[in-house]
Amino acid sequence: MRRSAAIVEAGRAPLAGRRVLVTRAEPRGGPLSSALARRGALVHHWPAYRIAPVATARMRRWAAALGDCDWLVLSSAHAVAALAAWGAPGVLGDGPRPRVAVVGAATASAARAAGWRVACRAGGEGATALVAALRARGVARRRVAYPASERAGPALARQLRALQAQVDQVVAYRVCWTRRGRSALRRACARGFDARVFTSPGGVEGLEQAIGAARLRTLLADSAVVALGATTRRALAPHTRSRVHLAARASLEAAAAAAGRALAPRRRARDAARSPSIATRRRSR
Repeated sequence: MRRSAAIVEAGRAPLAGRRVLVTRAEPRGGPLSSALARRGALVHHWPAYRIAPVATARMRRWAAALGDCDWLVLSSAHAVAALAAWGAPGVLGDGPRPRVAVVGAATASAARAAGWRVACRAGGEGATALVAALRARGVARRRVAYPASERAGPALARQLRALQAQVDQVVAYRVCWTRRGRSALRRACARGFDARVFTSPGGVEGLEQAIGAARLRTLLADSAVVALGATTRRALAPHTRSRVHLAARASLEAAAAAAGRALAPRRRARDAARSPSIATRRRSR
C-alpha cells in the first residue's frame, strides 16, 4: 500500500481540506508539496525564489583546484548543486582531499547523494556549530574552501580565520526572487490559508517582497506557521508574535507532520462545533 493511502485509511489525514502555502524552491508536486498532499492538504505552491549557480570559467577553475584544499565547507544543499554544475564531483572522488564538512541534515544528504563522503557534520545549526566541529578536527593552518551564496555573511570565514585557517570564500550561487504570479499570490493570500510552511529564510524574504511586510504580518497572524530549522524560525521572528511551530527533525516529511500537529487543535475545535453534544442528542431522541 502506498504511504498516502495508508495515511488516509488509517484515519490520519490531519490536513484534510486545509489550505497550505508552500514557498519552497521546488517544482510543482515537489517533495514538500507531496508530503503535505499525502496528509490531505490543498497545497498552494508559489516558489519564492530560485537558485542560480555562478557558472563562470573562474568558478570552474576554482572547483578544479579543490583537491589542493584540506576542507570543503558546505552550509547549504544549494552549494552542493552549484559544485555539481561545475564538475566538482569527479575532483572530490579522486583522493582523500578535501574532506567535506557540512551544516544540517539536508546538506549532508545532498553531499552524500552527490557521492561525497561527509567527514564532519556540525552538531547544531549555523556558523558557530560548524566552527566548533572543525576546531575539534584541527582546522588550524589548513586550507578551507567555502562556496557560499552571494548573500552569505562573513561570520563563518571570520571565525575560521580566527582559528588560523586559510579560508577561500567564493560566491557559488545567487538567489533570484520570483516575480511571476505575484498578483495571483496576493489574491490567494486574501482568501486565506490555514497554514504556511517555510523551509528557509529565502522563502520568508521572497514572500515579503511579493506581498509586502504589512500583508505578511497579517498573513502570519491569521494561521499556523511552521518552520524547518532554527535559522528559518529566526527569519520569521520579526514578522510575527504568534507561535512558530518547529519541525521535529530537519526533513521535509517532518515539516509536513509539524503542519498537521499545528492544526490539530483547530481541527478538534471545528469538529466539536459541528457535532451536537451528548445531552442535545439525548433530548432529540
